[in-house]
Amino acid sequence: MLNLRIRRGNNWLSCNAAVSYDNHHWLVELELQAEARDQNALFDQVFIPTRDLLWQLNREQDLHSYTQKVAEPVRQVTGYDRVMMYQFDHNRDGEVIAESRSAQMNSYLGNRFPASDIPAQTKALNSQNLTWVTANRTCATVPVHGAPDIGTDQPLDMTYSAYRSLPLVHLEYLGNMGVAAALTISLTQNGRLWGMLTCHHNSPKNVTLRERELYEFIGRTISIKLPDLQRNEQQPVTSQTFLNQTSEAVVIAGADGRIQSVNRSFCEITGYTSQEAIGHNPSILQSWIHTAHFYDELWRSLSEKGRWKGEIWNRRKNGEVYPQLGSISIVRNDDGSIRNYVAVFSDVSKAKEAENNLFFAQNHDPLTGLPNRQYCLDKVSHVIAERAQAVPGVAVVFLDIDRFKLLNDARGHHTGDNFLRAVAQRLAEACPKNGLLCRWGADEFVLVLEQVTNRDRIAVIVQTLFNALGSVDNSHR
Repeated sequence: MLNLRIRRGNNWLSCNAAVSYDNHHWLVELELQAEARDQNALFDQVFIPTRDLLWQLNREQDLHSYTQKVAEPVRQVTGYDRVMMYQFDHNRDGEVIAESRSAQMNSYLGNRFPASDIPAQTKALNSQNLTWVTANRTCATVPVHGAPDIGTDQPLDMTYSAYRSLPLVHLEYLGNMGVAAALTISLTQNGRLWGMLTCHHNSPKNVTLRERELYEFIGRTISIKLPDLQRNEQQPVTSQTFLNQTSEAVVIAGADGRIQSVNRSFCEITGYTSQEAIGHNPSILQSWIHTAHFYDELWRSLSEKGRWKGEIWNRRKNGEVYPQLGSISIVRNDDGSIRNYVAVFSDVSKAKEAENNLFFAQNHDPLTGLPNRQYCLDKVSHVIAERAQAVPGVAVVFLDIDRFKLLNDARGHHTGDNFLRAVAQRLAEACPKNGLLCRWGADEFVLVLEQVTNRDRIAVIVQTLFNALGSVDNSHR
């Protein structure tokens, strides 16, 4: 990076210049200083504080802790809406291991991206040119033309160009994420691309050449630190990396009940990010479905047995109430005092839905949606057993459609089915609150009435049903 004075007519212009050399040719990219931030202010207000902060973080020896603490100041320095730190594994797949973002940006923390998402050519370029900028994803590209006397038909090597455009596939990728501008800072180790700091912005954002110089310094400083960091995989099996591989949600709370750690499955199930959950009480998930007695029993089990297991209904961040099956355990110190509460649970909403669907299919008529004969028999047996315990009376009303077979034969089964659905709908709408309407057979329905205290009331209810049937379309009669 150079500072040049260039003569333009009778005027001298002060420019910042990015200079690279290839095949006996110089590539010079100029930027008027009037378009850049004041260099002294950049050095005093940004470069020095950033350098000092990175040096302070140098005492960190844990990769997870270090990367989380680096992401936030990088976002503050660059001014982007979201900063993510990628790490590539031995298969060259990437994982977002740290993130800092504004409220309007989606979280990608913990997401994994296959190696195919970043072409090998792009990775090779990123290991050489340590900062890449897309100031405006939708702006048109401008071709580079060599001087007339350049003496070669070979394309210019733009590897170290400050303004080289990104591949179209990468621009499409940014578009799919709703990103308008991006900055990539390469992190290298032993000459190989270890990972990247990827910065996204919701609106176009220019980066000056001097700012790129600062961001490259950030990338090099972090890269120097990488060999000293210990991977979480080398820590005990209770580490965050291990927990992130489990399909069950894991919540670790302190003795005061406040959440200290959550894993990736917790975020996926509840909709809360780790930043939103940590520091809060698990009551942020409370659905208010359970009674106080339920929670009293839960805490009694924890107090007496050190463990609770069962089903509980909680609420996701979007307000959806869902069932979860899990356990809560107490971890104690050597002196017996409580150290942590550990909750492990799984979302059983799909299993519950499947169970409900199966129950409905087994106990309801597929044509009308009414309870079927088996459900009706079970219900009658149940209410008769209750009747033996001196509860109010029970009535069973059988309804049969006369000459339905003639309609079915004359008009066809399609018309007959529509007629039965219409009859079922009219009867269901007229059914009293203390009644259960079931489909008993082809053209037969049964109404089970509970808490009957007046036999004359039965006749009134039956007449109401007949009146409802009178409103059925004449074409079905």
